[in-house]
Amino acid sequence: MEDQAAPPTHPADRALSWRSALIVTIFGATLLMVRFGPGWALTYHEVYFSQPAREFLESGDWLSPRILGETNYQKPPLTCWLIAASMALFQSDAEWVVRLPSLVAGLVAAIALGMLAARWYGDRVGLMAALLHLTTFYGIFQARLAEADMPLCAAVIVGMLCYARGAIGSDDQARPSWGWTLGFFLAAVAAFHIKGPVGPAFIGLPCGFHAILARRWRPWRLLLDPIGWVLLVGGCVGYFLTVYLRDPSVLDDFRVHNLDRFTGVMPSDRQGPLYYFYMGPLIFLPWTPLLVPGIRALLLDTERPRDFWRFLACWTGVVLAIITMSSWKHKHYAIPALPPLSILAALGLRRLNDIVRPAAVRTAAGGGLVALVACLAATIWAVAGRHALMGSVAPALGVGAAGAFVLAITRHKQWRKASVPVVFGTAWCVVVMVQSFVMPLFDRYQAQTELALQLESRRERNETIDMVALIDPQVVWYLSGPRTFTREFPDYERDLVREDQQGGRLIVTPETYVKALREIGSVETVVAPVPPNGLTAVRLQPEQARMARHRGVNEEGPERR
Repeated sequence: MEDQAAPPTHPADRALSWRSALIVTIFGATLLMVRFGPGWALTYHEVYFSQPAREFLESGDWLSPRILGETNYQKPPLTCWLIAASMALFQSDAEWVVRLPSLVAGLVAAIALGMLAARWYGDRVGLMAALLHLTTFYGIFQARLAEADMPLCAAVIVGMLCYARGAIGSDDQARPSWGWTLGFFLAAVAAFHIKGPVGPAFIGLPCGFHAILARRWRPWRLLLDPIGWVLLVGGCVGYFLTVYLRDPSVLDDFRVHNLDRFTGVMPSDRQGPLYYFYMGPLIFLPWTPLLVPGIRALLLDTERPRDFWRFLACWTGVVLAIITMSSWKHKHYAIPALPPLSILAALGLRRLNDIVRPAAVRTAAGGGLVALVACLAATIWAVAGRHALMGSVAPALGVGAAGAFVLAITRHKQWRKASVPVVFGTAWCVVVMVQSFVMPLFDRYQAQTELALQLESRRERNETIDMVALIDPQVVWYLSGPRTFTREFPDYERDLVREDQQGGRLIVTPETYVKALREIGSVETVVAPVPPNGLTAVRLQPEQARMARHRGVNEEGPERR
Protein backbone atom coordinates (compact mmCIF):
# COMPACT_ATOMS: atom_id res chain seq x y z
CA MET A 1 0.00 0.00 0.00
CA GLU A 2 1.37 3.39 -0.95
CA ASP A 3 1.86 6.16 1.56
CA GLN A 4 -0.85 8.77 1.77
CA ALA A 5 -1.37 11.66 4.12
CA ALA A 6 -4.53 11.56 6.17
CA PRO A 7 -7.17 14.25 5.77
CA PRO A 8 -7.45 16.95 8.45
CA THR A 9 -8.15 15.27 11.77
CA HIS A 10 -10.53 17.82 13.28
CA PRO A 11 -14.15 17.09 12.22
CA ALA A 12 -14.79 20.75 11.41
CA ASP A 13 -11.92 20.69 8.93
CA ARG A 14 -13.41 17.79 7.00
CA ALA A 15 -16.45 19.56 5.61
CA LEU A 16 -17.47 22.73 3.89
CA SER A 17 -19.18 24.75 6.60
CA TRP A 18 -22.77 25.89 6.32
CA ARG A 19 -21.50 29.46 6.41
CA SER A 20 -19.26 28.84 3.41
CA ALA A 21 -22.03 27.03 1.52
CA LEU A 22 -24.32 30.01 2.15
CA ILE A 23 -21.63 32.42 0.92
CA VAL A 24 -21.19 30.38 -2.27
CA THR A 25 -24.94 30.29 -2.87
CA ILE A 26 -25.48 34.02 -2.38
CA PHE A 27 -22.34 34.96 -4.29
CA GLY A 28 -23.19 32.67 -7.20
CA ALA A 29 -26.88 33.53 -7.41
CA THR A 30 -26.31 37.29 -7.38
CA LEU A 31 -23.45 36.94 -9.86
CA LEU A 32 -25.22 34.73 -12.38
CA MET A 33 -28.69 36.31 -12.34
CA VAL A 34 -27.54 39.68 -13.68
CA ARG A 35 -29.32 40.17 -17.05
CA PHE A 36 -30.43 36.58 -16.72
CA GLY A 37 -33.70 36.96 -18.57
CA PRO A 38 -35.32 39.90 -20.41
CA GLY A 39 -33.02 41.60 -22.88
CA TRP A 40 -30.89 38.52 -23.48
CA ALA A 41 -32.47 36.30 -26.12
CA LEU A 42 -32.24 32.53 -26.03
CA THR A 43 -29.51 31.21 -28.30
CA TYR A 44 -29.68 28.58 -31.01
CA HIS A 45 -28.37 25.84 -28.70
CA GLU A 46 -30.67 26.88 -25.87
CA VAL A 47 -33.72 26.48 -28.10
CA TYR A 48 -32.63 22.91 -28.86
CA PHE A 49 -33.32 22.18 -25.19
CA SER A 50 -36.07 24.66 -24.33
CA GLN A 51 -38.40 23.98 -27.28
CA PRO A 52 -38.67 20.23 -26.54
CA ALA A 53 -39.34 21.19 -22.91
CA ARG A 54 -42.20 23.43 -24.03
CA GLU A 55 -43.60 20.65 -26.22
CA PHE A 56 -43.38 18.19 -23.31
CA LEU A 57 -45.77 20.43 -21.43
CA GLU A 58 -48.03 21.07 -24.41
CA SER A 59 -48.37 17.44 -25.52
CA GLY A 60 -48.00 15.59 -22.21
CA ASP A 61 -45.54 13.25 -23.94
CA TRP A 62 -42.30 13.39 -21.95
CA LEU A 63 -40.51 10.52 -23.71
CA SER A 64 -39.48 11.87 -27.12
CA PRO A 65 -38.00 15.38 -27.39
CA ARG A 66 -39.58 17.24 -30.32
CA ILE A 67 -39.13 20.55 -32.10
CA LEU A 68 -42.36 21.54 -33.86
CA GLY A 69 -43.50 17.94 -33.65
CA GLU A 70 -40.36 16.49 -35.25
CA THR A 71 -38.39 14.16 -32.97
CA ASN A 72 -34.97 15.40 -31.96
CA TYR A 73 -32.75 12.83 -30.24
CA GLN A 74 -29.47 14.74 -30.45
CA LYS A 75 -29.18 14.65 -26.67
CA PRO A 76 -30.93 12.57 -23.99
CA PRO A 77 -33.86 14.37 -22.39
CA LEU A 78 -32.81 15.12 -18.80
CA THR A 79 -31.87 18.75 -19.52
CA CYS A 80 -35.21 19.22 -21.31
CA TRP A 81 -37.02 17.58 -18.38
CA LEU A 82 -35.38 19.99 -15.94
CA ILE A 83 -36.34 22.99 -18.07
CA ALA A 84 -39.90 21.70 -18.43
CA ALA A 85 -40.12 21.22 -14.65
CA SER A 86 -38.95 24.80 -14.11
CA MET A 87 -41.52 26.10 -16.61
CA ALA A 88 -44.28 24.10 -14.93
CA LEU A 89 -43.24 25.28 -11.46
CA PHE A 90 -43.26 28.98 -12.37
CA GLN A 91 -46.04 28.72 -15.00
CA SER A 92 -43.86 30.74 -17.36
CA ASP A 93 -41.60 30.35 -20.37
CA ALA A 94 -39.55 33.47 -19.64
CA GLU A 95 -35.85 33.24 -20.43
CA TRP A 96 -34.85 33.29 -16.75
CA VAL A 97 -37.17 30.37 -16.02
CA VAL A 98 -35.68 28.35 -18.88
CA ARG A 99 -32.13 29.06 -17.71
CA LEU A 100 -32.78 28.46 -14.01
CA PRO A 101 -31.84 24.72 -14.03
CA SER A 102 -28.38 25.58 -15.38
CA LEU A 103 -27.91 28.21 -12.69
CA VAL A 104 -28.91 25.73 -9.99
CA ALA A 105 -26.56 23.16 -11.55
CA GLY A 106 -23.76 25.74 -11.41
CA LEU A 107 -24.36 26.31 -7.69
CA VAL A 108 -24.56 22.56 -7.01
CA ALA A 109 -21.30 22.04 -8.92
CA ALA A 110 -19.55 24.79 -6.95
CA ILE A 111 -20.73 23.55 -3.54
CA ALA A 112 -19.86 19.92 -4.38
CA LEU A 113 -16.40 21.00 -5.50
CA GLY A 114 -16.00 23.01 -2.30
CA MET A 115 -16.99 19.95 -0.26
CA LEU A 116 -14.39 17.88 -2.13
CA ALA A 117 -11.60 20.40 -1.51
CA ALA A 118 -12.61 20.96 2.13
CA ARG A 119 -12.44 17.21 2.84
CA TRP A 120 -8.66 17.30 2.37
CA TYR A 121 -7.70 20.96 2.80
CA GLY A 122 -10.26 22.48 5.14
CA ASP A 123 -13.11 24.93 4.87
CA ARG A 124 -11.02 27.90 3.73
CA VAL A 125 -9.63 26.18 0.63
CA GLY A 126 -13.02 24.61 -0.04
CA LEU A 127 -14.66 28.04 -0.08
CA MET A 128 -12.00 29.48 -2.37
CA ALA A 129 -12.22 26.52 -4.78
CA ALA A 130 -16.01 26.94 -5.03
CA LEU A 131 -15.77 30.69 -5.68
CA LEU A 132 -12.99 30.17 -8.21
CA HIS A 133 -15.14 27.66 -10.08
CA LEU A 134 -18.06 30.11 -10.24
CA THR A 135 -15.91 32.95 -11.59
CA THR A 136 -14.07 31.09 -14.34
CA PHE A 137 -15.00 31.92 -17.91
CA TYR A 138 -16.70 28.57 -18.39
CA GLY A 139 -18.48 28.74 -15.03
CA ILE A 140 -19.92 32.19 -15.65
CA PHE A 141 -21.21 31.51 -19.14
CA GLN A 142 -22.38 27.92 -19.00
CA ALA A 143 -24.31 28.42 -15.77
CA ARG A 144 -26.24 31.18 -17.56
CA LEU A 145 -27.23 29.14 -20.61
CA ALA A 146 -30.10 26.65 -20.92
CA GLU A 147 -27.78 23.95 -22.25
CA ALA A 148 -26.48 20.58 -21.09
CA ASP A 149 -22.91 21.52 -20.17
CA MET A 150 -23.39 22.84 -16.64
CA PRO A 151 -25.81 20.05 -15.58
CA LEU A 152 -23.24 17.57 -16.93
CA CYS A 153 -20.45 19.32 -15.01
CA ALA A 154 -22.54 19.17 -11.83
CA ALA A 155 -23.24 15.45 -12.33
CA VAL A 156 -19.53 14.73 -12.87
CA ILE A 157 -18.44 16.70 -9.80
CA VAL A 158 -21.08 15.06 -7.59
CA GLY A 159 -20.04 11.63 -8.86
CA MET A 160 -16.38 12.36 -8.17
CA LEU A 161 -17.20 13.70 -4.70
CA CYS A 162 -19.10 10.51 -3.87
CA TYR A 163 -16.24 8.33 -5.12
CA ALA A 164 -13.58 10.33 -3.24
CA ARG A 165 -15.55 10.32 0.02
CA GLY A 166 -16.36 6.63 -0.28
CA ALA A 167 -13.05 5.25 -1.57
CA ILE A 168 -10.13 7.56 -0.69
CA GLY A 169 -8.39 8.09 2.61
CA SER A 170 -10.42 5.60 4.64
CA ASP A 171 -9.97 2.19 6.22
CA ASP A 172 -9.36 -0.23 3.36
CA GLN A 173 -11.23 -3.04 5.10
CA ALA A 174 -14.44 -1.10 5.67
CA ARG A 175 -17.20 -1.16 3.10
CA PRO A 176 -17.88 2.26 1.51
CA SER A 177 -20.91 4.04 2.86
CA TRP A 178 -24.03 3.06 0.93
CA GLY A 179 -24.95 6.75 0.67
CA TRP A 180 -21.77 7.62 -1.23
CA THR A 181 -22.10 4.51 -3.39
CA LEU A 182 -25.70 5.32 -4.26
CA GLY A 183 -24.76 8.93 -5.01
CA PHE A 184 -21.95 7.79 -7.31
CA PHE A 185 -24.21 5.59 -9.44
CA LEU A 186 -27.07 8.09 -9.49
CA ALA A 187 -24.65 10.75 -10.73
CA ALA A 188 -23.54 8.38 -13.51
CA VAL A 189 -27.17 7.75 -14.50
CA ALA A 190 -27.86 11.49 -14.55
CA ALA A 191 -24.75 12.10 -16.68
CA PHE A 192 -25.98 9.48 -19.15
CA HIS A 193 -29.37 11.16 -19.48
CA ILE A 194 -27.66 14.52 -20.00
CA LYS A 195 -24.94 13.65 -22.51
CA GLY A 196 -25.27 10.00 -23.50
CA PRO A 197 -22.63 7.26 -22.98
CA VAL A 198 -19.80 9.76 -22.64
CA GLY A 199 -21.44 11.13 -19.46
CA PRO A 200 -20.88 8.09 -17.21
CA ALA A 201 -17.55 7.52 -18.98
CA PHE A 202 -16.39 10.90 -17.63
CA ILE A 203 -17.12 9.59 -14.13
CA GLY A 204 -16.41 5.86 -14.26
CA LEU A 205 -13.21 5.71 -16.32
CA PRO A 206 -11.18 8.20 -14.21
CA CYS A 207 -12.33 6.44 -11.03
CA GLY A 208 -11.50 3.02 -12.48
CA PHE A 209 -8.06 4.23 -13.53
CA HIS A 210 -7.48 5.62 -10.05
CA ALA A 211 -8.58 2.32 -8.49
CA ILE A 212 -5.97 0.49 -10.57
CA LEU A 213 -3.22 2.90 -9.50
CA ALA A 214 -4.29 2.90 -5.85
CA ARG A 215 -3.82 -0.89 -5.55
CA ARG A 216 -6.37 -1.09 -2.77
CA TRP A 217 -9.60 -3.03 -2.48
CA ARG A 218 -11.82 -0.27 -1.08
CA PRO A 219 -12.28 1.66 -4.40
CA TRP A 220 -13.32 -1.56 -6.11
CA ARG A 221 -15.90 -2.24 -3.41
CA LEU A 222 -17.60 0.96 -4.49
CA LEU A 223 -17.11 0.63 -8.25
CA LEU A 224 -18.29 -2.99 -8.44
CA ASP A 225 -21.28 -2.68 -6.13
CA PRO A 226 -23.90 -5.01 -7.71
CA ILE A 227 -26.91 -2.95 -6.63
CA GLY A 228 -25.27 0.14 -8.07
CA TRP A 229 -24.75 -1.61 -11.39
CA VAL A 230 -28.36 -2.74 -11.50
CA LEU A 231 -29.35 0.88 -10.93
CA LEU A 232 -26.92 2.11 -13.59
CA VAL A 233 -27.90 -0.38 -16.31
CA GLY A 234 -31.60 -0.11 -15.55
CA GLY A 235 -31.53 3.67 -15.44
CA CYS A 236 -29.59 4.01 -18.70
CA VAL A 237 -31.13 1.25 -20.80
CA GLY A 238 -34.69 1.48 -19.53
CA TYR A 239 -35.47 4.86 -21.07
CA PHE A 240 -34.06 4.09 -24.51
CA LEU A 241 -35.71 0.68 -24.63
CA THR A 242 -39.06 2.32 -23.86
CA VAL A 243 -38.55 4.91 -26.59
CA TYR A 244 -37.28 2.33 -29.10
CA LEU A 245 -40.41 0.20 -28.75
CA ARG A 246 -42.48 3.04 -30.17
CA ASP A 247 -39.86 4.86 -32.29
CA PRO A 248 -36.99 2.68 -33.62
CA SER A 249 -35.38 5.74 -35.26
CA VAL A 250 -33.94 6.63 -31.85
CA LEU A 251 -31.15 4.07 -32.46
CA ASP A 252 -30.09 5.76 -35.69
CA ASP A 253 -29.98 9.17 -34.01
CA PHE A 254 -28.19 7.64 -31.03
CA ARG A 255 -25.52 6.20 -33.34
CA VAL A 256 -25.14 9.39 -35.41
CA HIS A 257 -24.82 11.77 -32.46
CA ASN A 258 -22.56 9.55 -30.38
CA LEU A 259 -20.52 7.02 -32.36
CA ASP A 260 -20.40 8.97 -35.64
CA ARG A 261 -19.44 12.18 -33.87
CA PHE A 262 -16.69 10.43 -31.97
CA THR A 263 -15.22 8.56 -34.94
CA GLY A 264 -15.54 11.40 -37.44
CA VAL A 265 -18.11 9.78 -39.72
CA MET A 266 -20.22 12.89 -39.12
CA PRO A 267 -18.27 15.82 -40.67
CA SER A 268 -16.83 18.31 -38.22
CA ASP A 269 -14.32 21.12 -37.95
CA ARG A 270 -11.04 19.31 -37.50
CA GLN A 271 -9.05 20.46 -34.49
CA GLY A 272 -5.54 19.33 -33.64
CA PRO A 273 -4.73 16.87 -30.83
CA LEU A 274 -3.44 19.74 -28.64
CA TYR A 275 -6.69 21.72 -28.90
CA TYR A 276 -7.83 21.18 -25.30
CA PHE A 277 -4.37 21.74 -23.86
CA TYR A 278 -4.57 25.40 -24.80
CA MET A 279 -8.35 25.81 -24.85
CA GLY A 280 -8.68 24.45 -21.29
CA PRO A 281 -6.42 27.16 -19.77
CA LEU A 282 -8.22 29.79 -21.86
CA ILE A 283 -11.69 28.96 -20.57
CA PHE A 284 -10.29 28.66 -17.02
CA LEU A 285 -9.36 32.36 -17.15
CA PRO A 286 -8.98 34.67 -15.29
CA TRP A 287 -7.54 32.24 -12.75
CA THR A 288 -5.10 30.35 -14.98
CA PRO A 289 -2.06 32.27 -13.56
CA LEU A 290 -2.92 30.95 -10.08
CA LEU A 291 -2.06 27.43 -11.26
CA VAL A 292 1.65 28.33 -11.11
CA PRO A 293 1.78 29.14 -7.37
CA GLY A 294 -0.70 26.29 -6.86
CA ILE A 295 1.73 23.78 -8.37
CA ARG A 296 4.56 25.27 -6.32
CA ALA A 297 2.50 25.02 -3.12
CA LEU A 298 1.65 21.42 -3.92
CA LEU A 299 5.26 20.46 -4.55
CA LEU A 300 6.45 22.13 -1.33
CA ASP A 301 3.79 20.37 0.74
CA THR A 302 5.56 17.26 2.05
CA GLU A 303 2.37 16.03 3.73
CA ARG A 304 0.08 16.45 0.73
CA PRO A 305 -2.59 13.74 0.36
CA ARG A 306 -0.96 11.84 -2.49
CA ASP A 307 -3.87 9.50 -3.15
CA PHE A 308 -6.23 12.47 -3.42
CA TRP A 309 -4.02 14.22 -5.97
CA ARG A 310 -3.55 10.98 -7.86
CA PHE A 311 -7.33 10.87 -8.11
CA LEU A 312 -7.55 14.48 -9.34
CA ALA A 313 -4.85 13.78 -11.94
CA CYS A 314 -6.83 10.76 -13.16
CA TRP A 315 -9.96 12.90 -13.32
CA THR A 316 -8.46 15.61 -15.51
CA GLY A 317 -6.14 13.34 -17.50
CA VAL A 318 -8.65 10.64 -18.44
CA VAL A 319 -11.42 13.09 -19.37
CA LEU A 320 -8.96 15.05 -21.53
CA ALA A 321 -7.89 11.81 -23.19
CA ILE A 322 -11.51 10.88 -23.98
CA ILE A 323 -12.42 14.21 -25.54
CA THR A 324 -9.08 14.43 -27.37
CA MET A 325 -9.72 11.09 -29.07
CA SER A 326 -13.09 12.32 -30.30
CA SER A 327 -13.24 13.77 -33.80
CA TRP A 328 -15.67 16.46 -32.67
CA LYS A 329 -13.97 19.08 -30.51
CA HIS A 330 -15.49 22.18 -28.97
CA LYS A 331 -14.29 24.34 -26.11
CA HIS A 332 -17.20 23.47 -23.81
CA TYR A 333 -16.41 19.75 -24.09
CA ALA A 334 -13.40 20.39 -21.82
CA ILE A 335 -15.52 21.64 -18.90
CA PRO A 336 -15.84 18.27 -17.05
CA ALA A 337 -12.02 18.01 -16.98
CA LEU A 338 -11.39 21.41 -15.38
CA PRO A 339 -12.85 21.39 -11.82
CA PRO A 340 -9.64 19.94 -10.26
CA LEU A 341 -7.84 23.05 -11.51
CA SER A 342 -10.02 25.15 -9.18
CA ILE A 343 -8.65 23.22 -6.20
CA LEU A 344 -5.09 23.72 -7.45
CA ALA A 345 -5.75 27.44 -8.03
CA ALA A 346 -7.22 27.71 -4.52
CA LEU A 347 -3.93 26.41 -3.11
CA GLY A 348 -2.14 29.01 -5.23
CA LEU A 349 -4.36 31.79 -3.93
CA ARG A 350 -3.80 30.64 -0.35
CA ARG A 351 -0.05 30.64 -0.88
CA LEU A 352 -0.05 34.15 -2.34
CA ASN A 353 -2.21 35.34 0.53
CA ASP A 354 0.08 33.86 3.15
CA ILE A 355 3.31 35.24 1.69
CA VAL A 356 3.99 38.98 1.66
CA ARG A 357 6.79 40.35 -0.55
CA PRO A 358 7.11 44.15 -0.13
CA ALA A 359 8.58 44.70 -3.60
CA ALA A 360 5.74 42.78 -5.26
CA VAL A 361 3.18 44.71 -3.19
CA ARG A 362 4.64 48.07 -4.26
CA THR A 363 4.69 46.95 -7.90
CA ALA A 364 1.08 45.78 -7.72
CA ALA A 365 -0.03 49.02 -6.08
CA GLY A 366 1.73 51.17 -8.64
CA GLY A 367 0.51 49.08 -11.57
CA GLY A 368 -3.05 49.09 -10.29
CA LEU A 369 -3.02 52.87 -9.82
CA VAL A 370 -1.62 53.49 -13.31
CA ALA A 371 -4.14 51.09 -14.84
CA LEU A 372 -6.97 52.80 -12.97
CA VAL A 373 -5.98 56.23 -14.31
CA ALA A 374 -5.64 54.81 -17.84
CA CYS A 375 -9.07 53.18 -17.67
CA LEU A 376 -10.61 56.40 -16.39
CA ALA A 377 -9.08 58.33 -19.31
CA ALA A 378 -10.25 55.67 -21.78
CA THR A 379 -13.78 55.86 -20.36
CA ILE A 380 -13.91 59.65 -20.75
CA TRP A 381 -12.59 59.40 -24.32
CA ALA A 382 -15.07 56.66 -25.22
CA VAL A 383 -18.06 58.53 -23.80
CA ALA A 384 -17.04 61.74 -25.59
CA GLY A 385 -16.53 59.86 -28.87
CA ARG A 386 -19.56 57.61 -28.40
CA HIS A 387 -17.52 54.43 -28.72
CA ALA A 388 -19.95 51.93 -27.24
CA LEU A 389 -17.59 48.98 -26.86
CA MET A 390 -14.72 50.92 -25.31
CA GLY A 391 -17.17 52.82 -23.14
CA SER A 392 -18.37 49.50 -21.74
CA VAL A 393 -15.05 47.67 -21.44
CA ALA A 394 -12.95 50.46 -19.92
CA PRO A 395 -15.04 50.93 -16.74
CA ALA A 396 -14.99 47.17 -16.11
CA LEU A 397 -11.21 47.14 -16.49
CA GLY A 398 -11.05 50.18 -14.22
CA VAL A 399 -12.92 48.30 -11.48
CA GLY A 400 -10.44 45.45 -11.87
CA ALA A 401 -7.52 47.89 -11.58
CA ALA A 402 -9.08 49.50 -8.49
CA GLY A 403 -9.46 46.06 -6.96
CA ALA A 404 -5.78 45.32 -7.62
CA PHE A 405 -4.81 48.59 -5.92
CA VAL A 406 -7.00 47.88 -2.87
CA LEU A 407 -5.60 44.33 -2.70
CA ALA A 408 -2.06 45.72 -2.67
CA ILE A 409 -3.01 48.00 0.23
CA THR A 410 -4.41 45.06 2.23
CA ARG A 411 -1.23 43.11 1.56
CA HIS A 412 0.91 46.06 2.65
CA LYS A 413 -1.08 46.38 5.87
CA GLN A 414 -0.98 42.57 6.24
CA TRP A 415 -4.77 42.38 6.51
CA ARG A 416 -4.80 38.76 5.39
CA LYS A 417 -8.46 38.17 6.17
CA ALA A 418 -9.40 41.06 3.86
CA SER A 419 -7.43 39.87 0.83
CA VAL A 420 -9.69 37.03 -0.30
CA PRO A 421 -12.92 39.11 0.02
CA VAL A 422 -11.25 41.85 -2.04
CA VAL A 423 -10.26 39.35 -4.76
CA PHE A 424 -13.71 37.86 -5.14
CA GLY A 425 -15.53 41.13 -4.52
CA THR A 426 -13.57 42.62 -7.41
CA ALA A 427 -14.30 39.59 -9.58
CA TRP A 428 -18.01 39.90 -8.76
CA CYS A 429 -18.10 43.58 -9.72
CA VAL A 430 -16.19 43.06 -12.97
CA VAL A 431 -18.38 40.14 -14.05
CA VAL A 432 -21.58 42.09 -13.26
CA MET A 433 -20.36 45.05 -15.31
CA VAL A 434 -19.37 42.85 -18.24
CA GLN A 435 -22.73 41.07 -18.21
CA SER A 436 -24.62 44.35 -17.86
CA PHE A 437 -22.84 46.54 -20.41
CA VAL A 438 -20.44 44.54 -22.60
CA MET A 439 -22.27 41.31 -23.45
CA PRO A 440 -25.44 43.03 -24.77
CA LEU A 441 -23.28 44.42 -27.57
CA PHE A 442 -22.61 40.84 -28.71
CA ASP A 443 -26.15 39.45 -28.57
CA ARG A 444 -26.29 38.03 -32.11
CA TYR A 445 -29.79 36.60 -31.57
CA GLN A 446 -31.57 39.81 -30.61
CA ALA A 447 -32.35 40.73 -34.23
CA GLN A 448 -34.00 37.36 -34.92
CA THR A 449 -35.97 37.69 -31.71
CA GLU A 450 -37.22 41.11 -32.74
CA LEU A 451 -38.21 39.65 -36.13
CA ALA A 452 -40.37 37.09 -34.35
CA LEU A 453 -41.98 39.74 -32.13
CA GLN A 454 -42.74 41.96 -35.15
CA LEU A 455 -44.18 39.01 -37.03
CA GLU A 456 -46.40 38.09 -34.08
CA SER A 457 -47.87 41.60 -34.11
CA ARG A 458 -48.50 41.55 -37.88
CA ARG A 459 -49.88 38.06 -38.45
CA GLU A 460 -53.59 37.52 -38.71
CA ARG A 461 -55.32 35.71 -35.90
CA ASN A 462 -54.56 31.96 -35.94
CA GLU A 463 -52.66 32.36 -39.22
CA THR A 464 -50.24 29.50 -39.82
CA ILE A 465 -46.57 30.35 -40.13
CA ASP A 466 -44.51 28.13 -42.44
CA MET A 467 -40.90 27.91 -41.26
CA VAL A 468 -38.80 26.76 -44.16
CA ALA A 469 -35.09 25.81 -44.37
CA LEU A 470 -34.18 27.56 -41.14
CA ILE A 471 -30.40 27.46 -40.77
CA ASP A 472 -30.84 28.57 -37.18
CA PRO A 473 -34.16 27.53 -35.55
CA GLN A 474 -33.73 29.93 -32.64
CA VAL A 475 -36.66 32.03 -33.87
CA VAL A 476 -39.02 29.09 -33.26
CA TRP A 477 -39.08 29.85 -29.54
CA TYR A 478 -40.50 33.34 -30.01
CA LEU A 479 -43.31 32.35 -32.40
CA SER A 480 -46.57 30.94 -31.11
CA GLY A 481 -49.78 29.64 -32.63
CA PRO A 482 -50.09 27.34 -35.67
CA ARG A 483 -46.73 26.59 -37.28
CA THR A 484 -45.29 24.16 -39.78
CA PHE A 485 -41.65 23.24 -40.26
CA THR A 486 -39.97 22.03 -43.45
CA ARG A 487 -36.27 21.26 -43.25
CA GLU A 488 -35.42 21.58 -46.98
CA PHE A 489 -36.70 24.35 -49.24
CA PRO A 490 -37.11 22.14 -52.37
CA ASP A 491 -39.46 19.88 -50.39
CA TYR A 492 -41.62 22.85 -49.38
CA GLU A 493 -41.60 24.27 -52.90
CA ARG A 494 -42.54 20.93 -54.46
CA ASP A 495 -45.39 20.31 -52.02
CA LEU A 496 -46.71 23.84 -52.49
CA VAL A 497 -46.88 23.49 -56.29
CA ARG A 498 -48.14 19.90 -56.25
CA GLU A 499 -51.00 20.69 -53.88
CA ASP A 500 -51.95 23.74 -55.98
CA GLN A 501 -52.30 25.99 -52.96
CA GLN A 502 -54.63 28.93 -53.48
CA GLY A 503 -54.56 30.84 -50.20
CA GLY A 504 -51.78 33.11 -49.01
CA ARG A 505 -48.91 31.68 -47.01
CA LEU A 506 -46.95 33.43 -44.26
CA ILE A 507 -43.37 32.16 -44.53
CA VAL A 508 -40.23 32.58 -42.42
CA THR A 509 -37.17 31.63 -44.42
CA PRO A 510 -33.65 32.87 -45.31
CA GLU A 511 -33.67 35.70 -47.86
CA THR A 512 -31.86 33.50 -50.40
CA TYR A 513 -35.09 31.59 -51.07
CA VAL A 514 -37.32 34.61 -51.71
CA LYS A 515 -36.38 34.71 -55.41
CA ALA A 516 -37.61 31.13 -55.86
CA LEU A 517 -40.89 32.03 -54.12
CA ARG A 518 -41.46 34.83 -56.64
CA GLU A 519 -41.61 32.20 -59.39
CA ILE A 520 -44.71 30.78 -57.71
CA GLY A 521 -46.61 33.97 -56.92
CA SER A 522 -46.46 37.51 -55.61
CA VAL A 523 -44.33 38.08 -52.52
CA GLU A 524 -44.83 40.79 -49.91
CA THR A 525 -42.12 41.43 -47.33
CA VAL A 526 -43.63 41.38 -43.84
CA VAL A 527 -40.38 41.77 -41.88
CA ALA A 528 -37.12 42.79 -43.56
CA PRO A 529 -34.12 40.40 -43.46
CA VAL A 530 -32.12 40.42 -40.24
CA PRO A 531 -28.61 39.19 -39.37
CA PRO A 532 -26.83 36.89 -38.95
CA ASN A 533 -28.50 34.53 -41.45
CA GLY A 534 -30.63 36.94 -43.45
CA LEU A 535 -33.84 35.56 -42.01
CA THR A 536 -36.97 37.25 -43.33
CA ALA A 537 -40.75 36.94 -43.13
CA VAL A 538 -42.80 37.19 -46.31
CA ARG A 539 -46.41 36.62 -47.37
CA LEU A 540 -46.75 34.56 -50.53
CA GLN A 541 -49.88 34.75 -52.69
CA PRO A 542 -49.65 31.84 -55.18
CA GLU A 543 -50.77 32.58 -58.74
CA GLN A 544 -52.26 29.94 -61.00
CA ALA A 545 -50.30 30.90 -64.13
CA ARG A 546 -46.95 30.97 -62.37
CA MET A 547 -47.62 27.73 -60.53
CA ALA A 548 -48.70 25.99 -63.77
CA ARG A 549 -45.61 27.23 -65.57
CA HIS A 550 -43.43 26.25 -62.62
CA ARG A 551 -45.06 22.83 -62.47
CA GLY A 552 -44.47 22.29 -66.18
CA VAL A 553 -40.81 23.23 -65.95
CA ASN A 554 -40.43 21.00 -62.92
CA GLU A 555 -41.80 18.02 -64.83
CA GLU A 556 -39.19 18.43 -67.60
CA GLY A 557 -36.45 17.13 -65.37
CA PRO A 558 -33.77 18.15 -62.92
CA GLU A 559 -32.25 20.79 -65.19
CA ARG A 560 -34.90 23.40 -64.50
CA ARG A 561 -33.89 27.01 -63.95
